[in-house]
Amino acid sequence: MLIVTGFLGVGKTTFILRIIESIAGTGAKVAVIVNDFGEVNVDGKVMEKYGLDVQELSGGCICCTLGVSLIETIRTLALNFKPDLIVMEPSGIADPESLKAVVRGEGVQLVSDLKVIVIMDAKRYENFKAALKKPFARLVGAADIILLNKKDLVQEEDIKRITNELKEMGFPGEILSISAAEDMNTSDALKSILEILDN
Repeated sequence: MLIVTGFLGVGKTTFILRIIESIAGTGAKVAVIVNDFGEVNVDGKVMEKYGLDVQELSGGCICCTLGVSLIETIRTLALNFKPDLIVMEPSGIADPESLKAVVRGEGVQLVSDLKVIVIMDAKRYENFKAALKKPFARLVGAADIILLNKKDLVQEEDIKRITNELKEMGFPGEILSISAAEDMNTSDALKSILEILDN
């Protein structure tokens, strides 16, 4: 299972669609769980165009108020759809550690492995870090891989500076720069993600 998380507008849905494009072409089955706080759940409708099994969880955060619904959703997908991969997109305010605790606490038999992919907006990195200090630190602490998205909108030295700063914060994992919208380096990112799922 992949949890693809990050703040609002960083490109989570766009990256998930890139994952789907790559994996669905191999014949593997992908299930997507979407938690969207918006009045109109656009994400699920977009994903349905790709022929996915989409279960939308609305009305709360899946790491807290919808925890039971989340486990039931995973159980239903596992029994009825039998996906090769479950991709979860929580809301931008969800705490990934709490979310992992919910899934591992009750769904451990249904999910063989669980990895957190954190997407950061390279262009608005400083704004997010300054305005959302505690949530920002929680994201870094929970990540297995960090993707610096929108690399097409910043300079290479910006990517290097952000990467060095995240390493100085103690992040031990892989940091990759991508542009999900322009499909830059997304295949390399997916390869790294699938490798950590296999390990």
